[in-house]
Amino acid sequence: MTYGPQEFDITEEYQAQIDAARIEVGKAVDRYTQLLRGPAFPEDPPFVQGWAVGVEWTNIWMEKENKGGREIITPQGQMLSLTEGLGAYVART
Repeated sequence: MTYGPQEFDITEEYQAQIDAARIEVGKAVDRYTQLLRGPAFPEDPPFVQGWAVGVEWTNIWMEKENKGGREIITPQGQMLSLTEGLGAYVART
């Protein structure tokens, strides 16, 4: 897998770290939703059905090449139709 001037292998240990970070993002999305919308529904709090986070990033090497990176972070196993629906909503907003 190439992510810049060097190639590297994603080991099982590294993949476990990526998966743990994805879980933390999901927890943050849930907490944000509860803080933002929960007070309006004190007897029936909202729950997150799905989520997708878009990230745009760069580093010095990529800046010199006039490039940037983009990632989409979603829960492991989330239905593609849900992810695409969220993406379409964000694109329209």
